[in-house]
Amino acid sequence: MSREVALAVDIGGTKIAAGLVDRDGRVLAVTEEPTPVGGGAERVADALAAAVERAGHPGARLGAVGMSCAGPVDADAGTVSPVNIEDWRDFPLVERMSTLTPGVPVTLACDGVAITAAEHAFGAARCHPDAVCLVVSTGVGGGLVLGGRVHSGPSGNAGHLGHIIVDLAGEPCSCGARGCVETMASGPALVSWAVRHGWVASAGRPPTGLDVAAAARSGDPVATAAFDRAGQALAAAVAATAALVDVRVAVIGGGVAQAGEVLFAPLRSHLDRYARLRFIRGVAVVPAALGRDACLVGAAHLAFEQDTRPWGSYAVVDAGSVHKTKQITVHSGGRLSYQRHHHRAEHWFVVAGAAEVTVAGHTRTLLPDDSIDIPIGAPHRVANPGPDDLVFVEVQTGNYFGEDDIERIEDDYGRQDSSEGIDTSWPQ
Repeated sequence: MSREVALAVDIGGTKIAAGLVDRDGRVLAVTEEPTPVGGGAERVADALAAAVERAGHPGARLGAVGMSCAGPVDADAGTVSPVNIEDWRDFPLVERMSTLTPGVPVTLACDGVAITAAEHAFGAARCHPDAVCLVVSTGVGGGLVLGGRVHSGPSGNAGHLGHIIVDLAGEPCSCGARGCVETMASGPALVSWAVRHGWVASAGRPPTGLDVAAAARSGDPVATAAFDRAGQALAAAVAATAALVDVRVAVIGGGVAQAGEVLFAPLRSHLDRYARLRFIRGVAVVPAALGRDACLVGAAHLAFEQDTRPWGSYAVVDAGSVHKTKQITVHSGGRLSYQRHHHRAEHWFVVAGAAEVTVAGHTRTLLPDDSIDIPIGAPHRVANPGPDDLVFVEVQTGNYFGEDDIERIEDDYGRQDSSEGIDTSWPQ
């Protein structure tokens, strides 16, 4: 089988990265283009197209496209208005990407949500059903894992902790408010505060948050105070989030988090002062496990989890080494291909609507609360004969759950031309 991959794209204020990522979170190829400043929306779109064109990989089969972009985003409309790309306001990113990858479903996520998805699936938040992820870099973003699933909210921007207000009389923020976490903990905020309070950077290039970290590590009192202030702001945000949604772990990543204990020590110290209620006192603060490709990995993972098809859509709701669970929606009149699998069995449970199910040539109708088993190797299909969406849960068990373990015998959408040469029988 050819390896199924997602094209993942991460759009930020300084660069546009594109790469191919498989279902296990492995990044197979990455290319980058600088994000143009000025010149209009189309100039940025041209850079996007160039990055996508260079991200190809021989022998890979493209199954999905995942987009990560600085926020805010509108996941429903497929548009973005990133604060650090002034030329894009309500830019139709999903529509534009669809023209570059015709016929492949496109998923859009805010960058903080994408990183959270990556850390939850493959990194420091793995096996934690309730977590918050903070990305501390040029800005401060984040995301939430609640009940074992990444929670992006109706607009796709949930978990944007950088704009929690932690100082009512604080400095102006780029969002228009005052005293946001970002005004105290981001890299530029660290540098600005330190310089205003007497820290002198090395000559030769503009200083960064990591330069302030190096000074703090060497004992510079102003740099140390800057990181104490940043840790205080982040601790307040973590404590507020834990009190609101009862998370058990806070994952901290991004460029500023590379400062290590210079940031983590004051963060944990202030969190111990702020998190006084018993149910939030045990919140663990841990560094992110994934590096600079985390946005790409998360965007690909979300694309694989939320997939659209001509007949409807599906979302992966749980997965393990010997099982995978999906919620599948089939639109009125829609019908999946007549297919079989060689590595997995399935159990279907109808939640809403009516399902016309065919297994090995025998057809029956299932209604809500009805269920059916699909053995390994059995030709099967499901159709929606009703006026409303059909929703059912599919539990797969076996030793391989890739979407390339589908042998299509007959398909309404032309994904296989004919069934010639395929044995459609199955042992009864």
